[in-house]
Amino acid sequence: MKNRKAFELKNLLIFYNFFQMMANSYITIVTVITVVTYWDQRCVHDITGHLAAGVLGRKLHTWHLYLIKFIDLLDAVFFVLRKKDKQITFLHVFHHVAVCWVYYRYIETLDMEEKHFISKYLKESL
Repeated sequence: MKNRKAFELKNLLIFYNFFQMMANSYITIVTVITVVTYWDQRCVHDITGHLAAGVLGRKLHTWHLYLIKFIDLLDAVFFVLRKKDKQITFLHVFHHVAVCWVYYRYIETLDMEEKHFISKYLKESL
């Protein structure tokens, strides 16, 4: 691939960036709605009432985040195909791999109540 000409990926990158923008906007909107719905003004998680109904939705939301993080890895692939080697740094690759690994470790249990919402323990201890 050393002697091969760089790929022209303009249309693919436009689509990829548009998809990333829409997917991350969706994630942001769902996150804001979830925070407004399930957290009170003291930033304490509301564990009463209709919380159980939202658990499946939060798990699906978490899977969407996980998939988007893996799709984010494509930007490194695009750098390689476009021969933009200077943009691929150790920190860039480490960031993507670390984020995907953390999401994988978090998602394999889908134990959001026990690990993610730490303030639940604060509310119970007060």
